[in-house]
Amino acid sequence: MKIGCWIPTCLLWAITRAILLCTGRTEATSLTVSSFDYSDEYHNAIYTSSDKDGVSLERIRSGNPTQDPNNWTSAAGPPGGPSGTPTRPNSQALETVGNTGKILDIPVARLSPDGDGYEDFLNMHYSVPDPGYSASITIFDAAGIPVKHLVRQELLGVEGDLRWDGEADDQQRLRPGIYIVFAEFFHPDGRVHAEKVAISVMTKL
Repeated sequence: MKIGCWIPTCLLWAITRAILLCTGRTEATSLTVSSFDYSDEYHNAIYTSSDKDGVSLERIRSGNPTQDPNNWTSAAGPPGGPSGTPTRPNSQALETVGNTGKILDIPVARLSPDGDGYEDFLNMHYSVPDPGYSASITIFDAAGIPVKHLVRQELLGVEGDLRWDGEADDQQRLRPGIYIVFAEFFHPDGRVHAEKVAISVMTKL
Protein backbone atom coordinates (compact mmCIF):
# COMPACT_ATOMS: atom_id res chain seq x y z
CA MET A 1 0.00 0.00 0.00
CA LYS A 2 1.32 3.39 -0.97
CA ILE A 3 0.78 6.40 1.25
CA GLY A 4 0.94 9.83 -0.29
CA CYS A 5 1.60 13.06 1.58
CA TRP A 6 1.18 16.57 0.27
CA ILE A 7 2.81 19.40 2.19
CA PRO A 8 1.61 22.85 1.13
CA THR A 9 4.00 25.72 0.57
CA CYS A 10 4.64 27.74 3.71
CA LEU A 11 2.74 30.89 2.95
CA LEU A 12 3.26 32.68 6.23
CA TRP A 13 6.39 33.16 8.26
CA ALA A 14 5.92 35.34 11.29
CA ILE A 15 7.77 36.18 14.47
CA THR A 16 5.33 37.07 17.23
CA ARG A 17 6.74 37.68 20.69
CA ALA A 18 9.67 35.37 19.99
CA ILE A 19 7.48 32.60 18.55
CA LEU A 20 8.30 31.44 15.04
CA LEU A 21 5.39 29.93 13.14
CA CYS A 22 5.27 28.25 9.76
CA THR A 23 1.66 27.95 8.64
CA GLY A 24 0.56 25.98 5.60
CA ARG A 25 -2.91 27.01 4.47
CA THR A 26 -5.42 25.04 2.39
CA GLU A 27 -8.95 26.02 1.42
CA ALA A 28 -10.46 24.09 4.33
CA THR A 29 -7.86 24.08 7.07
CA SER A 30 -4.87 25.90 8.50
CA LEU A 31 -2.11 23.72 9.93
CA THR A 32 0.84 24.83 12.03
CA VAL A 33 3.69 22.67 10.79
CA SER A 34 6.11 23.60 13.56
CA SER A 35 6.73 26.27 16.17
CA PHE A 36 9.72 27.31 18.23
CA ASP A 37 9.90 29.63 21.22
CA TYR A 38 13.09 31.57 20.56
CA SER A 39 15.38 32.71 23.37
CA ASP A 40 18.82 34.25 22.98
CA GLU A 41 19.80 32.31 26.11
CA TYR A 42 20.04 29.27 23.84
CA HIS A 43 23.22 30.72 22.28
CA ASN A 44 26.66 29.47 23.25
CA ALA A 45 27.66 30.76 26.69
CA ILE A 46 30.90 32.26 25.35
CA TYR A 47 28.91 34.88 23.41
CA THR A 48 28.09 38.30 24.82
CA SER A 49 24.84 40.04 23.85
CA SER A 50 26.57 41.87 20.99
CA ASP A 51 28.30 38.69 19.79
CA LYS A 52 24.90 37.06 19.23
CA ASP A 53 23.88 39.61 16.58
CA GLY A 54 23.73 37.94 13.19
CA VAL A 55 24.45 34.47 14.57
CA SER A 56 21.88 31.78 13.80
CA LEU A 57 20.60 29.20 16.25
CA GLU A 58 20.91 25.63 15.02
CA ARG A 59 19.13 22.46 16.03
CA ILE A 60 21.56 19.84 17.33
CA ARG A 61 19.59 16.62 16.89
CA SER A 62 16.80 16.56 14.32
CA GLY A 63 14.95 13.80 16.16
CA ASN A 64 14.79 15.59 19.51
CA PRO A 65 11.83 17.81 20.50
CA THR A 66 11.79 21.23 18.87
CA GLN A 67 11.12 23.01 22.16
CA ASP A 68 13.98 21.33 24.03
CA PRO A 69 16.32 24.23 24.97
CA ASN A 70 19.25 21.80 25.18
CA ASN A 71 18.73 20.94 21.51
CA TRP A 72 19.77 24.39 20.25
CA THR A 73 23.05 26.24 20.11
CA SER A 74 24.88 28.90 18.11
CA ALA A 75 25.79 28.14 14.53
CA ALA A 76 29.42 28.02 13.55
CA GLY A 77 30.91 29.00 10.22
CA PRO A 78 34.30 28.41 8.66
CA PRO A 79 37.15 29.90 10.73
CA GLY A 80 37.17 33.62 10.07
CA GLY A 81 33.89 33.42 8.16
CA PRO A 82 30.24 34.17 8.95
CA SER A 83 28.35 32.13 11.56
CA GLY A 84 25.80 30.01 9.77
CA THR A 85 25.41 27.28 7.18
CA PRO A 86 22.54 28.27 4.88
CA THR A 87 21.60 25.57 2.33
CA ARG A 88 24.07 23.18 4.00
CA PRO A 89 23.76 20.73 6.91
CA ASN A 90 23.75 22.39 10.32
CA SER A 91 27.27 22.96 11.59
CA GLN A 92 26.25 21.72 15.05
CA ALA A 93 24.25 18.68 13.87
CA LEU A 94 24.96 15.62 15.98
CA GLU A 95 23.10 12.43 15.10
CA THR A 96 25.39 9.90 16.73
CA VAL A 97 27.34 9.60 19.95
CA GLY A 98 30.61 11.50 19.75
CA ASN A 99 33.82 9.58 19.25
CA THR A 100 36.26 8.92 22.08
CA GLY A 101 39.43 9.24 20.05
CA LYS A 102 41.57 12.26 19.33
CA ILE A 103 39.81 15.49 18.57
CA LEU A 104 42.49 16.68 16.15
CA ASP A 105 43.70 14.41 13.37
CA ILE A 106 46.54 15.27 11.00
CA PRO A 107 46.80 12.38 8.53
CA VAL A 108 50.09 13.56 6.99
CA ALA A 109 52.19 15.53 9.49
CA ARG A 110 54.30 17.37 6.95
CA LEU A 111 54.03 19.91 4.16
CA SER A 112 56.29 21.28 1.46
CA PRO A 113 54.77 24.63 0.44
CA ASP A 114 56.67 25.05 -2.83
CA GLY A 115 53.72 25.18 -5.22
CA ASP A 116 54.46 21.90 -7.00
CA GLY A 117 51.03 20.48 -6.12
CA TYR A 118 52.37 17.83 -3.77
CA GLU A 119 51.78 18.28 -0.03
CA ASP A 120 51.60 22.03 -0.42
CA PHE A 121 49.24 22.27 2.56
CA LEU A 122 48.92 20.73 5.99
CA ASN A 123 45.45 19.23 6.22
CA MET A 124 43.79 18.89 9.63
CA HIS A 125 40.48 17.32 10.63
CA TYR A 126 38.74 17.93 13.95
CA SER A 127 35.79 16.17 15.55
CA VAL A 128 34.54 17.35 18.96
CA PRO A 129 32.37 15.12 21.19
CA ASP A 130 29.53 17.64 21.62
CA PRO A 131 28.25 20.84 20.02
CA GLY A 132 29.29 24.19 21.44
CA TYR A 133 33.07 23.90 21.45
CA SER A 134 35.32 26.81 20.55
CA ALA A 135 38.99 26.43 19.70
CA SER A 136 42.35 28.13 19.54
CA ILE A 137 44.95 26.53 17.28
CA THR A 138 48.50 27.90 17.22
CA ILE A 139 51.64 26.74 15.45
CA PHE A 140 54.94 27.04 17.34
CA ASP A 141 58.47 26.74 16.08
CA ALA A 142 61.07 24.43 17.65
CA ALA A 143 62.05 27.15 20.14
CA GLY A 144 58.47 27.41 21.44
CA ILE A 145 57.72 30.74 19.76
CA PRO A 146 54.22 31.10 18.27
CA VAL A 147 54.53 31.76 14.55
CA LYS A 148 50.98 31.26 13.28
CA HIS A 149 47.64 31.75 15.03
CA LEU A 150 45.47 29.60 12.82
CA VAL A 151 42.28 29.87 14.90
CA ARG A 152 41.63 32.28 17.78
CA GLN A 153 38.79 31.39 20.15
CA GLU A 154 36.36 30.59 17.33
CA LEU A 155 33.16 28.59 17.67
CA LEU A 156 33.37 25.30 15.79
CA GLY A 157 30.91 22.90 14.27
CA VAL A 158 31.00 19.34 15.56
CA GLU A 159 33.52 18.44 12.89
CA GLY A 160 35.37 20.09 10.06
CA ASP A 161 38.64 20.59 8.24
CA LEU A 162 41.39 23.17 8.41
CA ARG A 163 44.52 23.64 6.39
CA TRP A 164 47.74 25.59 6.75
CA ASP A 165 49.82 26.81 3.85
CA GLY A 166 53.14 27.17 5.70
CA GLU A 167 52.95 30.93 6.17
CA ALA A 168 53.50 32.80 9.44
CA ASP A 169 51.24 35.51 10.85
CA ASP A 170 53.28 38.10 8.90
CA GLN A 171 52.53 36.16 5.67
CA GLN A 172 56.18 35.15 5.28
CA ARG A 173 56.92 31.54 4.37
CA LEU A 174 58.47 29.69 7.28
CA ARG A 175 61.84 28.00 7.06
CA PRO A 176 62.05 24.20 6.87
CA GLY A 177 62.09 22.49 10.25
CA ILE A 178 60.03 20.96 13.02
CA TYR A 179 56.93 22.79 14.24
CA ILE A 180 54.24 22.05 16.80
CA VAL A 181 50.50 22.36 16.22
CA PHE A 182 48.94 23.15 19.61
CA ALA A 183 45.15 22.98 19.74
CA GLU A 184 42.87 23.82 22.67
CA PHE A 185 39.15 23.05 22.57
CA PHE A 186 36.88 24.73 25.14
CA HIS A 187 33.29 23.92 26.06
CA PRO A 188 31.07 26.36 28.01
CA ASP A 189 30.56 23.72 30.73
CA GLY A 190 34.27 23.90 31.58
CA ARG A 191 35.64 20.98 29.61
CA VAL A 192 39.01 21.64 27.98
CA HIS A 193 40.87 19.36 25.57
CA ALA A 194 44.44 20.15 24.53
CA GLU A 195 46.43 18.33 21.87
CA LYS A 196 49.93 18.75 20.44
CA VAL A 197 51.14 17.32 17.14
CA ALA A 198 54.67 17.63 15.78
CA ILE A 199 54.87 18.41 12.06
CA SER A 200 57.59 19.06 9.51
CA VAL A 201 57.91 21.89 7.03
CA MET A 202 60.05 20.57 4.19
CA THR A 203 61.66 21.84 1.01
CA LYS A 204 63.37 20.35 -2.00
CA LEU A 205 67.17 20.14 -1.92
